[in-house]
Amino acid sequence: MTELHSYLITSLDFHTVQTKGLLKEEATIYSFSLVQHQSSEFKDRAGLFAEAHPALTQNSEEKETKLVLGYDAIGILAEALHKMWAAGQDLELNDVTCDDTTSLVAGQELLDAIKNSSYEKYTGQVEFDEDGMRTVESMDLWRLKTGRTELVAEWTPELGLNFTADPTDDDGVDDGDEGIEDSSLENRTVIVTTVTSPPFVILKDDGNTYEGNNRFEGFCVDLIKKLSEMMHFDYEIRLVDDGQFGTQTESGRWTGMIGEVVEGRADLAVAPLTMTSRRLSVVEFTVPFMKTGIGLMYNRQDETVVHTFFSPFTAAMWVYIVVSILVATALICLIGRMTPFHWEYVSDTRMDNDFTVGNTFWFLFSAMMFQRMTLTPRSVSTVVAFLTWWIFCIVIIVSYATVLGELIIRYKDRPTLDDVEDLLKQNQIKYGTLRSGSTQSFFEKSTFPLYMELWQGMQRHGDAAFVESYEKGIERVMNGDYAMFMESPVLKYVESRYCDVEHIGDIIGSSGYAIAAPKGATYLSDLSASIIKLKYDGTLQLLEQYWWETHNVANCPPDEHIYRPTPFTVRFGRLNLVFIFLLLGLIITMVITLVNFARKHTKKTLASGTSESPVTIWNTLLEQLRAALTCKSPTKEETEAPTAEDGTVQAPQQQPTSPA
Repeated sequence: MTELHSYLITSLDFHTVQTKGLLKEEATIYSFSLVQHQSSEFKDRAGLFAEAHPALTQNSEEKETKLVLGYDAIGILAEALHKMWAAGQDLELNDVTCDDTTSLVAGQELLDAIKNSSYEKYTGQVEFDEDGMRTVESMDLWRLKTGRTELVAEWTPELGLNFTADPTDDDGVDDGDEGIEDSSLENRTVIVTTVTSPPFVILKDDGNTYEGNNRFEGFCVDLIKKLSEMMHFDYEIRLVDDGQFGTQTESGRWTGMIGEVVEGRADLAVAPLTMTSRRLSVVEFTVPFMKTGIGLMYNRQDETVVHTFFSPFTAAMWVYIVVSILVATALICLIGRMTPFHWEYVSDTRMDNDFTVGNTFWFLFSAMMFQRMTLTPRSVSTVVAFLTWWIFCIVIIVSYATVLGELIIRYKDRPTLDDVEDLLKQNQIKYGTLRSGSTQSFFEKSTFPLYMELWQGMQRHGDAAFVESYEKGIERVMNGDYAMFMESPVLKYVESRYCDVEHIGDIIGSSGYAIAAPKGATYLSDLSASIIKLKYDGTLQLLEQYWWETHNVANCPPDEHIYRPTPFTVRFGRLNLVFIFLLLGLIITMVITLVNFARKHTKKTLASGTSESPVTIWNTLLEQLRAALTCKSPTKEETEAPTAEDGTVQAPQQQPTSPA
């Protein structure tokens, strides 16, 4: 607790609390007292009370308020009974218990008598209003700071608080003007040490060249900028040489940012720096600018069969495959109907073609599943189209089966983590923390059995349990063989940028990020006051919202979606050539079909020898397409003799007739 913290204790017995443990605390604690326990009148009455009731007071030097309130309650009850008897009221009493709702027969009369009575003893004048609520004449406000208790005000219903001492004075001594000049950062250049830790401090990497403080961006960079504007100081941001937050070595020397501040090479350490008792022994912290805890990050676990089925390809790949089937269906269906070799007589007056939209789609889908097909190509164009589709299917299916096999082999024996305790039930996944950070120190110093076992597991893994940076830890987690404990704000940021990781279990512990300054820094209180102001005006919340929820956030699919990619998922860029091959094959077959169709239509027009305008090729193409979509078969008048692809006339196939 720092000097900027103030607490109001609602208990009326705070004066009975032993304050020896609060001698070094700089926070200010206020409490109200109903009785003036320091007055000579109260002490005299308390002495008489102790003589009359030694069993109630022998174990306490101070008289608890509830004890004297109970005594005064009996006193006011006796006063009310005395008034009733003096007035000649017949007080009819009956037996009542605490186990039922039976009320006292003369209860209302007794209550009215209590409201009209008054009594003065240990807690002052005891009187009640019309609603039966006690009216309090006055209460004392006491202040406790650094083990020293002082009466600072008296409260009355009429005047409220009447201060008898300065409530903002720490020790009652006039401080004068000493230290005013040194207590401010105004017009000074402050050396700020930090480490790169997205999204708190990020080195800009957009291809441009930056110098000085412009090299950095992030939450902490914006925070120190806001503080400098409020307190009118300049600052210079420097990255700490060893890239560590700060831990104490066996020789007693501090590393990282804490070492920079302790040794005087930096005025402030601004980063996601956790407040710990060990660090507080060598530096001072402002009030926390963000709450934090410890969470477990692990590779995302997709346990459903549907997830596994769709994981070999990206969502874009699945879309391209579906579009390819639809486009191929339309083109091959049109090619089959434009080619004369696929027409057959179904009666003396009507011909039919197996290349309908439904049949063609089912044929292409069966080919992709390596199933038996009913359609048989009879022309060069359909043979080329079918061959192109088969090659496309072989490449797609082999790629899918290869990736699916990798997923099954890799994850079939992978343990499932639902909580932190599950780490202790397996030996395949290593786990650890950031080296020389507060998270490592938390597990190292913890006396809680679960955390002690986790620390012992980290020690068994040796150096493999710890990583030098969050980036290396994220990379190991995404490979699936490592789980990392990290502070909850960083974990939240990582989850919003990497779709392949997730948070396991609940948050452990509770602490806060704060700015560190050297011991005895007189400007610390001003910094804390400015941080508190930024909290209350919503600035810190807006900064957090921007850097966690808006800036470079990945578009991760929700957990309920049936598709989620894995590190093995095939993306379009790896198989784009096979889609290009399919498109070129279909274009070639379409060109062959159109050329032959145009030759055939021209010969028919020349052979007709009529002077009427011939039907255009486009009208015929549209008619064929319309017939394919509506499954309409042409009549004998609409048919024509099929021609081979070299232009010669062929006899159409005749359906065999049944013997008479």
